[in-house]
Amino acid sequence: MLCALNPDLCAPCVATPLPRLRLGRTRAPVFNPRDAMRPPLPVKFRSNRCIAIHVTDLEKAAAFYGEVLGFRLLSRTVDQLEYDTGVLLLYVNRSSEPLSPIPSLSVPDIVAARQRLIAAGCVIVEDRGGSLYFRDPLGAVFDVIEE
Repeated sequence: MLCALNPDLCAPCVATPLPRLRLGRTRAPVFNPRDAMRPPLPVKFRSNRCIAIHVTDLEKAAAFYGEVLGFRLLSRTVDQLEYDTGVLLLYVNRSSEPLSPIPSLSVPDIVAARQRLIAAGCVIVEDRGGSLYFRDPLGAVFDVIEE
């Protein structure tokens, strides 16, 4: 036997039907090993009108963005400020080093999005479970959240 997953290389995989699970009236999805060889379904990434920046001094940022630029403060934690800037929400995060602005994207399924990004050559910079930062093949960093 050459391959347990690829029907092109393994005739028994094609000829042997997989057993179906029966759970009363509930139809559970049946795992098909041939599905592991299929490319993932596309994940639709959409801009969510949020942008994040990382600064070392949150107090200085609060003074600048709130007092100088006049952005309305929506929430404040020990490590983050959230501002309404008009069209965008600005998240100012405390960090050990400043980072360029990071646009945010929304997806319906963060697990599928993570898999698609990795398959496309992106590097996951920070993974927070329900959200992540990734660096694309061109060097830009984006935030992705599950909605």
